[in-house]
Amino acid sequence: MSLTKFHINLKEEYIRHGSKTQAGQDRIIPLHPKILPFIEKRMGSKSDFLFPFPGDTKKMTVDYYRTYIYYKTLEELKLPRLTPHCCRHTYSSLLNKSVSNKEYIMRLMGHTDYSLTANVYTHSDIEELKRAVHSIQLFVGYLWATATIFNDF
Repeated sequence: MSLTKFHINLKEEYIRHGSKTQAGQDRIIPLHPKILPFIEKRMGSKSDFLFPFPGDTKKMTVDYYRTYIYYKTLEELKLPRLTPHCCRHTYSSLLNKSVSNKEYIMRLMGHTDYSLTANVYTHSDIEELKRAVHSIQLFVGYLWATATIFNDF
């Protein structure tokens, strides 16, 4: 909730923010094109904070956001009542599905070691695991069909 307009670079389309760990400090997080219009609208408010209290310029508290905005939105969308931190797990898992460079994922998450990202934040579902196994089967099937060493089996 401490994100301010000064952390946003609209021209280059990224956020520079983070303070929890040394790896996360001032990390650059590119803005997705679908989020950009929302951020641009927020930049037009009178507050320096991107998420001030409604009708005010003061920084919104985490408790207020969680109770009156986040959980209310989940209810309206008929989604399970998960914590905001669960979004971090989802973000990491979605990155893992679509980005092959693990260093990029690690940097976007603000980690210094990919094993933390992989072991704590990234979750594979059964369909992803099946696709991984099936892709190996295709390769093994090709070897089986073409390699002469298997002719006696």
